[in-house]
Amino acid sequence: MPFEPLASTQNRTLNPKMLWRITASPLHIGHYNPKYDVMQYPVNRVCDKKEEYLSNSARVKIICILYIFVTQPSRLQNGGGKDVLTDARLGARVTQPHIQEDVFFCYLCGKLVKYSERIRVMTFNFLKSAAGRAAEAMASRCFVAQRVPGEPLNIKKRIESRGGGPEPLPPTHVYPAMPDAVVAVRGVKDNIMAAVREAVIAAGGLEEIQPGQTVMIKPNMCGPAIGGRLPGRITTNPEVLRAVIRLCKERRARIVVGDRSMFCTELAFRTTGFARVCKEEMAEGLPWTRSEYVWFKPGKRHWSRGFRVPKVVMDADHFINVPLLKNHRVYGADFTCCLKALVGLAMPLDRYMEGSDALHTPNISEKVAEINLARKPTINIVDALSIAVRGGPDGLTNNPLWVDADMIIASKDRVACDSVALATLRRFGEEEGVKLPYVDKKVWDQTQIYYGAELGLGQADPTHIRIEDVQAPNFDQIRGAWREESK
Repeated sequence: MPFEPLASTQNRTLNPKMLWRITASPLHIGHYNPKYDVMQYPVNRVCDKKEEYLSNSARVKIICILYIFVTQPSRLQNGGGKDVLTDARLGARVTQPHIQEDVFFCYLCGKLVKYSERIRVMTFNFLKSAAGRAAEAMASRCFVAQRVPGEPLNIKKRIESRGGGPEPLPPTHVYPAMPDAVVAVRGVKDNIMAAVREAVIAAGGLEEIQPGQTVMIKPNMCGPAIGGRLPGRITTNPEVLRAVIRLCKERRARIVVGDRSMFCTELAFRTTGFARVCKEEMAEGLPWTRSEYVWFKPGKRHWSRGFRVPKVVMDADHFINVPLLKNHRVYGADFTCCLKALVGLAMPLDRYMEGSDALHTPNISEKVAEINLARKPTINIVDALSIAVRGGPDGLTNNPLWVDADMIIASKDRVACDSVALATLRRFGEEEGVKLPYVDKKVWDQTQIYYGAELGLGQADPTHIRIEDVQAPNFDQIRGAWREESK
């Protein structure tokens, strides 16, 4: 993406009214595109008035950072990164809420990484730092459209609420009566469709789905796919999604596919391959940015105000959860699978509540479990083909590591399913010498699992969980460890 400077970049203070001319591809560039339901932005537009800049600019802070990285790499030496970010903040007084989901992480994950490789002066740590700074600077405008009318945004207090707070309470081991659970595990050789079908049948099938009913399928779409720049996936494999869609088509259901990323949902829906699969399979693609939201209040330990969830999810006759198994680097979360995937139900702004209701605190796993009270999946179908044992959920660490587990895991019980999936993740993590909390904790000591069981979300008594496995490599060892830890 070529850039042409319009102002001197030697001064520490840059003119925000007239900073750069950016020539971008038509994918990201001033009119409404009904095909993708996104805003596109002007080519070669010089914004010489502040009002015009604010209303039309796609020059987000990260683009300004990128420009300086490409044209002035020497400024990154001798601790100059802070000044670069200051200039970027001055130069990009961005932008209207309707464009925030479509631009920010595209440039961050795509262009910025590309150019950093080209000029070879940025480290991955600096990239991550820049992303964090830019994300924080963008947050107030990103969340304006999500706030309750008349409510102050208080973005600083929301950000400051992260990280602190109490630890989760210890398990009570007092669980409500739950039906016996079946967890099906299938090894995948070449045919993903066959493996998904066998796993679903072994887990109980889809007989609940009747012709004409609406099925909402939720893959894991934590953010835009980063293509070949990472050795593994951070989102559900689109071929797993395709297999689930086809099984629902056999039930003659109306199929809707949706999820919501923290940023850039519309773009993520395309780059992950989900939009393509929906088009090819004649399913309705509906990223939840296009949905109305309704309030849900769990009435338990947390979420005193409640949180908002997509109305399309609540209105659907059936809800199918298709998460990707991976570790999670946030303290207290430890891993992502069936339960953690449903954080996507909560509107992004509501994940940044003020005070004790903030999601990203040491007791995050309790809050994750309570989010699951909003909607029960008809079935959970886990993509465990390539799993991140280090660097999850997004791969933005120094040394992410993926392992080919080549499995599909399915169950109608999300707690039981998570227990088996976590045992799988732990096994592969141990084999790779990973030193992270999810490896050290026993499966049944994970807060997501025991608190989820206390809330009645699923079965946590291994004597009432049956594992059905066929042709899953090394699964006997995983099952043995899973049973041993329950004693």
